[in-house]
Amino acid sequence: MRFLFILLILPLLVACEQTSVEYIWLKPDAAEGKDALIQSFPKELQQSTSSVFMAEAKWDDQNEQQLISRSLLEFDLKSLPRNAKVLHAELRLFNGLRSDLLSNINESDINDCLLQRITESWDETSVTWVNQPETTSENEVRVGASTLDREDLSIDITELLIDLQRIENFGLMLKLVEEQGVKRQAYGSSDAFHSEFHPELLIEYEVVKAILAN
Repeated sequence: MRFLFILLILPLLVACEQTSVEYIWLKPDAAEGKDALIQSFPKELQQSTSSVFMAEAKWDDQNEQQLISRSLLEFDLKSLPRNAKVLHAELRLFNGLRSDLLSNINESDINDCLLQRITESWDETSVTWVNQPETTSENEVRVGASTLDREDLSIDITELLIDLQRIENFGLMLKLVEEQGVKRQAYGSSDAFHSEFHPELLIEYEVVKAILAN
């Protein structure tokens, strides 16, 4: 009798898997976003409310030294399911023609940049050049030289996003490949006055859901 009962309910317990592709779009404002600008001089200057997300090198005539700027950015990935398989991730940065932000500079050399994964925690309200977090070159993304004074970018950061999901999310750092000469890539941060210039993150991912067969 027990064997017969099991045979009767077995089809109800057999689960099948259904795969679905879903999307996440993140574009945080100043209240929700986490980004900061750090500079090599003054080293302890805190700029969590800077309207620009940029990498820059220039000569400081007044202090007779090279000035280097880097930017940090961290998106909240809590809406990405832990079992999600990331198919594509795209970071979008904006500095279009209607922008009042700083423009790109490419006077002395090519202004290629790097996007690197940050490997330790940092506080938006206290990070400076002195206490900046460490980064890793693993799966870093090279951002090509700018071609216009102001332009928008779409950057494939799929492998970086997978690392952020798999290891730990401390965000990304933008810096010049060669931090010397006079050059800059500049875009809007989450603190930019116009929301159209806030950074965006688009994630395409796949999830597998178990469904009980009828």
